[in-house]
Amino acid sequence: MKLKDIHSVYFLGIGGIGMSALARYFHAQDVCVSGYDRTKTALTEALQNIGMDISYEDDLRAVPENIDLVVYTPAIPENLGLYKHFSNSRLPFKKRAEVLGLISNSHFNIAIAGTHGKTSISTLTAHIFHEANKRCHAFVGGISKNYNSNWLRGNEDIAVVEADEFDASFLHLSPNIASVSTMDPDHLDIYGAADKLKIAFEKFVANLRPGGMLFKHVSCSLEGPESTYTYGVEEGDYRAENVHFNFDKNHRPQYSFDLNFKGDLLQDMRFHIAGMHNVENAVVASAIAYSQGISQGDIKKALGNYQGIKRRFEYHCTNKPVYIDDYAHHPTEIKAALNAVKSLYPKAKITGVFQPHLYTRTRDFLDGFVEALSNLDHLILLDIYPARELPIEGVTSKLIYDKVKMPRKDLVSLEELVPFLDRQKDDLEVLISMGAGNIDKKVDLIKQLLTNEG
Repeated sequence: MKLKDIHSVYFLGIGGIGMSALARYFHAQDVCVSGYDRTKTALTEALQNIGMDISYEDDLRAVPENIDLVVYTPAIPENLGLYKHFSNSRLPFKKRAEVLGLISNSHFNIAIAGTHGKTSISTLTAHIFHEANKRCHAFVGGISKNYNSNWLRGNEDIAVVEADEFDASFLHLSPNIASVSTMDPDHLDIYGAADKLKIAFEKFVANLRPGGMLFKHVSCSLEGPESTYTYGVEEGDYRAENVHFNFDKNHRPQYSFDLNFKGDLLQDMRFHIAGMHNVENAVVASAIAYSQGISQGDIKKALGNYQGIKRRFEYHCTNKPVYIDDYAHHPTEIKAALNAVKSLYPKAKITGVFQPHLYTRTRDFLDGFVEALSNLDHLILLDIYPARELPIEGVTSKLIYDKVKMPRKDLVSLEELVPFLDRQKDDLEVLISMGAGNIDKKVDLIKQLLTNEG
């Protein structure tokens, strides 16, 4: 299939973060875009507002005629009527990852991989390119606060893409440049074992085009091509040095550091996204940009005005109490988020709301969740968000609750969360909400509660 032959696309699961980015891309190419999703969300409403036809009913009568391509996400259940119809039709019926590969492989492809950090790195990389007037296409897994979108339109033959390891999706990509931030075990419901996940990353790197470049975190044991470079803080071929931290006048964190790029020194960078893991993300995004001729001045400007991503260590209240929301849903991500919070507010009582995501992840990483969440002073634990999974007997949030040791812990339903916090608000100093499920629906209500708005 050639992109020029596609005039009408239908998306099954159009409201997903990756699917909606593809929908925006096709819509910008004057392709007729329509689709289905189970529920109306801010993302689907945004797509409808720019002219896409979206149905929330599993009804074939809502599907337009003369479709050239149907794109689906693995999150769509196979017993859905529309899925059954299209999977048995003669229409091209492709996974999101295949279509992303079809688009991005037609450009100079910068693919950002890793079990953690890929959304932050891909978004920041694209931002640096745009600030340097090398406007790339970008397909990212979060909403950039600079652009209020998960897709950036380019006028250069460059595509920055988030390379997702779930379901081996990233193996559809053939990058010119790849980065790998972490290879921590995850998605074991798909891979079965950590060594199988590592093999998938090795295959991803092997897909680099001739002459390709690999940037890998210093902790990653991956063999790459001749042009393979490491990155980190105070170590690696590309590294941040002389890292300093303070709060700006708006009580927001601010980092200053130098970038040492194999002996080339880029001095006095400023960055406003909290956590040393985010400083590392800034290092590799800047390194990729520098390798493509983007100047020190453009990199410094882009780091300084980067606003971050919604739900990635996102501040909602900066003072009395502090409220931060984060997408963390794996033990390593929770540990990184809480380490950042404790480094910023070392004397404060830290209260965390956590919504586990997936029964299998809760089961497979139970001890990791217990260890990471033990860094809190008070844990408010919600029910497991099932996403694509059916319940597993004996696997509930209470598994975490019973094992975690801390001064105070509570099991609370999502519906009762805001009233529960209302009763606690005078005792709150720093609050962080974490999870990849539907906890985001409560963020604005929590902010209103803590700021006495609304």
